[in-house]
Amino acid sequence: MYTVFICLITLAAAPENLVANPGFEAVRGVMPIRWDLFVMPREGCYGEATQDEVLDGNYAAKLHNETAYDREPANNWSQSITADVRNKELAVSGWLKTAGGAEAALWVQCFQRRPLRILAFESTGTRTPVFGDTDWREVDMRVSVPNETDFIMVR
Repeated sequence: MYTVFICLITLAAAPENLVANPGFEAVRGVMPIRWDLFVMPREGCYGEATQDEVLDGNYAAKLHNETAYDREPANNWSQSITADVRNKELAVSGWLKTAGGAEAALWVQCFQRRPLRILAFESTGTRTPVFGDTDWREVDMRVSVPNETDFIMVR
């Protein structure tokens, strides 16, 4: 069993944060507004906004897997960013907490629409892997956005 908690994500090309609802504070039911959830179907695996394990504010985003998958499905929270950040360097940071063995990381993927393809991919897991049982830990990275980028996915 493993659980990942995410508290705050910033993605900035300038002083402004490009992520909507970056602290997962706005919720509808148990779901953070403006965030999409992907969980490969399996009993006991889910995501929700939680008040159980927060760093700041009232909520954190939670991903929980009751049992390990045969191979990694990359369950994640995601948000599409459509602001024009071509040829810019993004500063990305966030707070992660884990309970159990799986790795947790922030990802940024730069996409081109036609043809649909990933132009660039960065992960905080490369420099600062977070796994096992860890208390809240800040992770960060820089992402250089290619000129052909039409949108970015933050995961």
